[in-house]
Amino acid sequence: MNIGSEFNFFHFCVVIKEFDYTAIVVPLSTEKDNDAEWKSAGNLVVPIGIIDDMPKDKKPVYAMVNQIKTVSKQRLSDYYVKEENKHYTMTLDEDQMGVIFQTISTLGKQKIKIKEKQVETVDIGK
Repeated sequence: MNIGSEFNFFHFCVVIKEFDYTAIVVPLSTEKDNDAEWKSAGNLVVPIGIIDDMPKDKKPVYAMVNQIKTVSKQRLSDYYVKEENKHYTMTLDEDQMGVIFQTISTLGKQKIKIKEKQVETVDIGK
């Protein structure tokens, strides 16, 4: 079970890097009329437009770079449309991949907030 804004169930993703048994992926989410405010570039959620290879329900898509993760390759599959009994492989165009990689490249440049330790001074007199 996932908590808060973590994804549940099946979602499309972009495979960024494959290894022998795992892959680094960026989950995708379609735009909705009531999208939450946290779906913004400042939160590393970037719009990449419509995926041309999507066989149905072509809607604008977000790349959820803030949820980049490593998964077992056993979790990955082609898109299956039950009514057509057909699997689809979808590919992003160069511009869409460029937006994702550009956003990933900013991860190392994010400012980290460090909580400063407050030090109290006590006048113990002389």
